[in-house]
Amino acid sequence: MGVHVHFAKKNELQGLWRRSAQSQAVITVGDRVRFDGPPDIRKDLGLDGSGRNAVTTGIVKEVSTGDPRMCNVLFDMTACLAWVSIEHLKNQGANPEHRQGQGQGTADYSSEIYSQMFRDEVKFQPFANYFQQQTEINGGMRAILVDWLVQVHKKHRLRPETLYLTVNLIDRYLSRISATRKKLQLVGVVAMLIASKFEEIKPPDVADLVYVTADAYTKEDIFEMECCMLTTLDFQLVVPTAAHFLERLRLANNSTATHDQLCRYLVELSLPDVRTIRHAPSHLVAAATLVSNELMERQPAWPAHMVQATCYSEAQLRPCADELRTIFEGAATNSLQAVRQRYMLQTHHCVAGMTFHQILRPN
Repeated sequence: MGVHVHFAKKNELQGLWRRSAQSQAVITVGDRVRFDGPPDIRKDLGLDGSGRNAVTTGIVKEVSTGDPRMCNVLFDMTACLAWVSIEHLKNQGANPEHRQGQGQGTADYSSEIYSQMFRDEVKFQPFANYFQQQTEINGGMRAILVDWLVQVHKKHRLRPETLYLTVNLIDRYLSRISATRKKLQLVGVVAMLIASKFEEIKPPDVADLVYVTADAYTKEDIFEMECCMLTTLDFQLVVPTAAHFLERLRLANNSTATHDQLCRYLVELSLPDVRTIRHAPSHLVAAATLVSNELMERQPAWPAHMVQATCYSEAQLRPCADELRTIFEGAATNSLQAVRQRYMLQTHHCVAGMTFHQILRPN
């Protein structure tokens, strides 16, 4: 498109919300834009610098609903950082690895990147039964906390990656530390603050987080818990979550926008449910894709190319898929409605309000 976007800050490695300076055209997902930046910023980003203003290109990942000229652009980065947030391209062939890697110049490394993600997700998996060591909190309290955090996430218009990382941080922290009932909400708020600092261009202010807790905690409480959580987790924030597998499987599954939102709805519905902690992110997303295919009446529901793309057979996914189906079928009557209300909105194709034919579960 020839749209020029100017850097404003240093050390922002995952792309910036920036207004198009020279184009009134509507920017859409998949468009290539150009970044103009001085050599010092280009050097900070790990790109080859030159003696004059350098130019690199990027691919639009998201477009603001408020202003079609506002876009979240991911530019070409080194392969070691690319897996953190791999964007997609429009109409760039059928191979999901090629389409996902090409935007950042990492097509040759896409297979290795995802292989590393599959290995890392096991290392950063929380203990499935960590509530057995907790004396004051239980799975029901965690569900209420996550449901509330979904509302906070929506209020501050944070990225999906932030929500998944927040839940990951909560579960990994509680796998190591016993928390009191009084401190559980503080754990959740601090996890969202840390995730926002990692994923967002402008994370919520600490004062705003104090406000949403109805002043149950002070700024000092939040800062103290932030230090404690980061130390406990050894500052390990670069971890694969479900967000990193959703786009890859969308491409492999050739899902429509509505189908994609249905899959995302299934995955987000699982977040408050303590039973799903034991499933690795890739396994959970694959199972959600299988259930969405069944609900959309695709035949076969899990073809051979999806087995190849996910490394999971339908039989391996069936227990998790049945859990997701149960959660999905009970969503309308569940007392926790934050995720369902979000996916009733037009921006999510109202998938939470869609009716599906009754699909018999395989024996």
